[in-house]
Amino acid sequence: MAFLDEKQELKYVEQLRSAVKDLGRDDGTLRRFLRARDYDLNKAEEMLRKSMKWREENDMDGCRKWIISDVVNQSFPHGCYGVDHEGRPVYYFPVGSWEVRQMIESGHKDDMLKLMLYTMESIMERINKSSNDRFSLIIDLELLTYWKVAHYETIQMVLKVFRDFEQNYPERLGEAFVINAPMVLNYVWPLIKPLLTGHTMQKVRFLGSDCNKFIPELMEKMPADTMSPKLCTMLNASRADTFS
Repeated sequence: MAFLDEKQELKYVEQLRSAVKDLGRDDGTLRRFLRARDYDLNKAEEMLRKSMKWREENDMDGCRKWIISDVVNQSFPHGCYGVDHEGRPVYYFPVGSWEVRQMIESGHKDDMLKLMLYTMESIMERINKSSNDRFSLIIDLELLTYWKVAHYETIQMVLKVFRDFEQNYPERLGEAFVINAPMVLNYVWPLIKPLLTGHTMQKVRFLGSDCNKFIPELMEKMPADTMSPKLCTMLNASRADTFS
């Protein structure tokens, strides 16, 4: 379903605001939950109330005070290096190199979940300081192996992260670009796909593993220096080969 124009959408926002006035949410939040439920007021209210309960149960407002072990923080590198051509913060997640299974088997599951939730909140904070209400995401799956994903608890954690994001941060994703996807993704993607709404699915693009092809596609959406130091190095190497 396409989004309504501002005047039409405002009517739904006003109705939802009246229904959830006890929650004290701003109009931007109401608008995103309405869009996520195709302007079905009852479903949008239900989704929002469940999200508020989830935030309370997980102490999301107090996540800045969480203590997360250094070994977990260092095992899941990611970064934001600027904004795309629409002013959206661009995040680079080298998911393929993350050792989720190893961390779980080493007893770090709780800290990993905390880090994932904390990261979601950090992204929202950066969005709120930007000129756009969404973010762009580059997911790099290089080094993802069957051993890493063929593990029940790893799959369950991945599904939980996607589920928590989809249910509690609707319409925050602008675009997602998946690069270097190996064949093993065919094992995981069918499990993830049902958790994503049609709106989200339309924002996900698979760009393959040829940097000479996916980097130019990324550069149509964002300045080169926002992609990540790794991709910038690949770009510079490609340019050097071209002129050598």
